[in-house]
Amino acid sequence: MVVAVGVVLPVSPAIAEETVCGPWSNEQDFVDTVGEWCRSTWLVDPGKGNLNSRQQLLDNADLYAAYGFSRQWLWYAHERTLVVPAGSSQEWVSCTPGHAGPVCPIGSLQQPPHRILSNFTGGPVEFHVLEFAGSVIARACGNFWHPPNVIEPVPWLTVDKYDDRNRNGVRDAGEGPLSGWSFRINRIGSRVGQPNGRVGSVVTGADGLARFDFAGSGPGTYLVEEVGQDGWAPTTPASRVVEVPEGIGNAQVGHVQFGNAETRADLVKAEFGLVDPPQRLEAGESTDLTVRAVVRNDGPADVTIDDAMTVEVPADCVAEPAQANVSRPLTRGQSVTLDFRVRVRCTQPSFHPMTFTDRLTVATGGVIDPDLGNNTVAFEHTFPVFHRADIQLGDTEITCAERADVGEQFQCSITAVVTNAGPYGPVDTTVSFDLRPPADCEATSDDANTRLALPVAQPRTVTSTWRLSCTQRSYHPIAAEASAVLEHLHVEDPITGNAAATATTVTEIFQPADLSVDALDVSCTEREVNTNASACTARALIRNAGPATAVKTRTDLTIGTANDCAAVAEGPDSHLVTLDEDATATVTTAWRITCTETNRHSVSVTARMTTDEPHAEDRSLANNTTTTVWNPVDAKPRSLPSAVNIGKEGLLPFAVLSTADVNALTDVDRDSLRFGRTGTEDSVISCAPEGEDVNDDGRLDLICRADTQRTGITCDTTVALLTGQLTTGARLAGEDDIKVVGCKK
Repeated sequence: MVVAVGVVLPVSPAIAEETVCGPWSNEQDFVDTVGEWCRSTWLVDPGKGNLNSRQQLLDNADLYAAYGFSRQWLWYAHERTLVVPAGSSQEWVSCTPGHAGPVCPIGSLQQPPHRILSNFTGGPVEFHVLEFAGSVIARACGNFWHPPNVIEPVPWLTVDKYDDRNRNGVRDAGEGPLSGWSFRINRIGSRVGQPNGRVGSVVTGADGLARFDFAGSGPGTYLVEEVGQDGWAPTTPASRVVEVPEGIGNAQVGHVQFGNAETRADLVKAEFGLVDPPQRLEAGESTDLTVRAVVRNDGPADVTIDDAMTVEVPADCVAEPAQANVSRPLTRGQSVTLDFRVRVRCTQPSFHPMTFTDRLTVATGGVIDPDLGNNTVAFEHTFPVFHRADIQLGDTEITCAERADVGEQFQCSITAVVTNAGPYGPVDTTVSFDLRPPADCEATSDDANTRLALPVAQPRTVTSTWRLSCTQRSYHPIAAEASAVLEHLHVEDPITGNAAATATTVTEIFQPADLSVDALDVSCTEREVNTNASACTARALIRNAGPATAVKTRTDLTIGTANDCAAVAEGPDSHLVTLDEDATATVTTAWRITCTETNRHSVSVTARMTTDEPHAEDRSLANNTTTTVWNPVDAKPRSLPSAVNIGKEGLLPFAVLSTADVNALTDVDRDSLRFGRTGTEDSVISCAPEGEDVNDDGRLDLICRADTQRTGITCDTTVALLTGQLTTGARLAGEDDIKVVGCKK
């Protein structure tokens, strides 16, 4: 830019000789100009031979403000020397001549402007000026030239805020910017008469920088001070002095760095625990433990941490060391794993709770931990500590009742000797007894388990009593087992297999069974026409009245004959039958009889019933044996065939014959006699007191009469039957062939 001052004025003939307005060869000629009329064209006249200072121009700031030059421009426009080349067409503004005083009155500008070099003697001219952005004020006369819009120079200040993480007051590599920090700018000395005090504030951006423009704030001394924030402390001075000189233009007057460091560091115990802790400890033996702490610095400050671990153990234990400390530097976000080694030893068997505590603190001065809640962590770990005691058991015996009935309660007693062979004692030991009878038995005990404190080498005898009841009859083998179990807290039996023993015994279980022969019917074929060869058949009705069931029984049918006769069984005469409770069965045996004499014969058959197994007992034997005597009977004595007319009412005579074995007159219970079709008919009217030998064998026979109609004989009856008792109590049976007549056709 080329700027010059000077004005071309018309020469008034009246005053021409008093005015020297050129021609000038340089600026000095110009400032030395004499003649009030010529100098009155100057806006501010500094006096002959002088240049206007910046202050002189500021003293006339109102004049310049009227034409677009602000104080801001006057403060900070550059002071420089500019050369106006020869032939320049630039023009300046001057004051209308003729006014009085060194300062041009406001509103007295000369219009139109004039070319700058018109009154100079050709060639370039140097001028001292205030200049900024093409606008110029000549210091020689205060006249100005500027483009239509004057641009104001605004000096500025850069504030630079950084995170001084290592607190050394110097911005080192990696120390980033801090945004959102406020700074106050205060004027503490003015060169242009402005009052001291606050002139503005700035806030740092994401890059940590803030710019303050000195717009409206003139040259002087300024104090830049940071506004502190909670959690931060300055590592550089918190305020700085900045000088803002005149004429600096749009330049930066300073780049001021402020360092701050965090005053908080949130230390966190991220993890704290045992590494692979043993499942158990052995009494009297030392065990190494690893306690691991993971420590994290969540910041924001970088700090040195101090981590202290302590362990508390029960009275019978020792921990070495009981406390340990570690220091580490931790940057923000960094974590570190710390392993503490502890050796523990305990002497007593039990659960042993051990408490591990870790306390984390900040070791860096001036930094606090805002959240202490996560700095101290404690946990309890319970170790089982084990000892040993050899428990031995022997001399086991069982004693039970020798016999009992089904459903009857009986007692067994089991004894055993238990010993603690050590080395630890006394120990809690449970001696358990188990009784194992057959499946049909139920066993209970109130003392199947006995708990006792067992000193070393002091044997104890323990007894258990059992109550049993069985539902099946048989031999019952009963096994007993005794075992001792060490139940002292964390004391173990080092030897297995010597703390149990067994014993056995047998109890016989019986069940009553009331067996009886309810009926014994005997039928023989001997008649008066065949006395030497005949057959007899016996049928016994047997019963089990219980309560035993499924009882194996044996019924023996034996026959007794006269001395001249022999009997040969044609089938089994011993019968095996299984009878449930209240069940009956019929067993039958037949014999072939041969006799040598022609006399009539009596036959005696006995049925005897017994159990055929050892544990079903018949405790009422009176009804187990029954005897029936078959004795010959003669219907219609001395009549052969014995015809019975059932078409007529009347009496039917019959004779109970005497034999070598039965005296019919004395051995027969006459009142017991029944006669008829089945032998159960109450048809007998009377028996003669005197006997009669109806078959001529020399023996008196018993003669009785029956009511024919009450005998129940029908047209198809061929045999009349007699039943009764002998005076001995034996059953009496007899029979004779008959021929029924009088039947309607």
